Amino acid sequence: MPTSGPITKQGSIKRQGSAKRRKSSLGGSQQQTPKEVPWDLFDRLLIPLISCHAVAIILSTILNVLRISQVSTFALFIWFALSTTGAVMFYHLLK
Repeated sequence: MPTSGPITKQGSIKRQGSAKRRKSSLGGSQQQTPKEVPWDLFDRLLIPLISCHAVAIILSTILNVLRISQVSTFALFIWFALSTTGAVMFYHLLK
């Protein structure tokens, strides 16, 4: 009966392999998505807020030079920042 020893080992190896496949198909070893870090939202808001500031300066200057409107840079920045922050938060919370 020395031949039954290796057959048993091969059979147990096959069973382990099929158990791993069954476990992975049931969701036992799924790849997890990376967790959000606290500065993730800060990273998403930094560039848009800097861009809002730049656009507010440029648009305020153009409007004042052309005498279309006497709007302040701060008012434009607040308006752009609120709308951009709202859009970024909406996209952030969709996930």
